[in-house]
Amino acid sequence: MGVPYPGATWIDGANWAGYLTTQYNRSKLLTFDYAIGGNTVQGVRNQIMGDFLSTRGAGHKPHYAPWTASDSLFACFVGINDLNTHAPINPTINELFDLYETLYRVGARNFLFVSVPPITAPHLAPTPHSEHVSIYGIQD
Repeated sequence: MGVPYPGATWIDGANWAGYLTTQYNRSKLLTFDYAIGGNTVQGVRNQIMGDFLSTRGAGHKPHYAPWTASDSLFACFVGINDLNTHAPINPTINELFDLYETLYRVGARNFLFVSVPPITAPHLAPTPHSEHVSIYGIQD
């Protein structure tokens, strides 16, 4: 994967990026997953500027990860923590796209933007089972 498998996940196993890398990969495919669950835009800034573009990061196209614009996909998952009801939406979106432009300037050309499902449509989410209510303390 490019980082020790499965990386730091909340589920003690592969997250979606690790799963796709290990289950559907039949070639040499490196995944550098810098994501940290629960992070906000400041965390994205740290992942891009501090991890990916650091001297030890894959952004400098080291010999073990000589990526090019044509053979790389940059998946950007923007979640509830980034765009919650307390976040100033326009400045937050502007900062995210400034960071994505930084990736573009270093050679990224293929982007996959993943967002959250519509959280204002509770009918789309499954009703929790009684064991979930008792385990997680879900209230009506």
